[in-house]
Amino acid sequence: MLPSSQEAEERHIYDIAFGVKCLDSKGISDSAITVIIDNASVSKVNAVFSKMGLPPPSVIYKTNQLDQLLENNTYKNAVIFITGHGSPDGLDSQNPIKPYALYKKFQVAENFKRVIFYLGQCYSGIFNQMPLSTHLGLRKEEHNGKCNIVAIGSTGLSSSISSSVTVNNITWSANIFLVYVFSWIMHPTDIDGDGECSVMDSFKSATIYTNEALIDIKKRDNITSLVQQSQLGQCLEKLKAGTVEEDEKNNLLLEIQALEKMLQIRYIIQEPWILNAQIAVSTSF
Repeated sequence: MLPSSQEAEERHIYDIAFGVKCLDSKGISDSAITVIIDNASVSKVNAVFSKMGLPPPSVIYKTNQLDQLLENNTYKNAVIFITGHGSPDGLDSQNPIKPYALYKKFQVAENFKRVIFYLGQCYSGIFNQMPLSTHLGLRKEEHNGKCNIVAIGSTGLSSSISSSVTVNNITWSANIFLVYVFSWIMHPTDIDGDGECSVMDSFKSATIYTNEALIDIKKRDNITSLVQQSQLGQCLEKLKAGTVEEDEKNNLLLEIQALEKMLQIRYIIQEPWILNAQIAVSTSF
C-alpha cells in the first residue's frame, strides 16, 4: 500500500515491487496480493515491476477504493505493508489517512479474524498506542469482535530512514525497515526461541537490522557529514552577513536546504514499536 498525495516516488514503487517479489517467491498467489498505489501511471508501475522481474499487477487500486475492496472481503487473515510518506497528519494521501480511520476499516470488515499492519512511513508512531484491544471503542453492533489486530511501526514520532539497496542489479533508496521485514519473511528465524517463526520474530529481526544499518550509515558518513556541517556553517554566515546578491541568495538558500537534508541522518533515532504483542507472539507465518 502506497498512499501519495503527489505523484508517487519511483523508490516507493520499488518498495512495493520488492515486497511482491518476496511474497511471490514464498508461493503466495497473485490473486491473494492486492497492490494499492496512489498517483502513479500504470506504465510507471509496470516498468518498475518489469525491472524487478515481475509481471505487472493485474489491477492497481487507489487508497480511496479501500472501502470498496473490504466491502465483500472473504479472507480471514490480512497482512498490510505500507510505504511512502507519513506525517503528524497521517498517511500521505489526498485526504491524509488517520490511524483510527484505517484501523476501523479493517476492524468492521466482515470475516477478518486477524490483521497485521507493517507501517514503514515516517511518523508511524501516531499509529501506536491505539485501543485496538478494545475495538477502538466502537459500538458493539458496529465491530467484528473476533478480529485481532497487530500493528508494527518502523519508527516513533519522527522520520524513518531509507538507504541504498540493490536487488537484481536494480538499486533504489529503499525503506530499510520494510526491506528487513521482507528479508525475514524470505528466510524466517525463531529469534525468541519459542519454536515458532511468528510476527513477533519478524518485528525483532527487522528492528535489530534496521538499527544496525542506521549505525553503519552514521559511521560511514561521519567524515562527510563533518564537511557538510562546515559548508552549512559557511553558507549560513554568508546569508547572515547580507552581502550576497539576490540571485546568489536563492542559490545559497537551495544549498542550505540540500545540506540540511543530507545532515538529517546524524540526528535520526529510529525506534520501531509493536502494538498487541501477545497476538504477534501467537501469530505464525
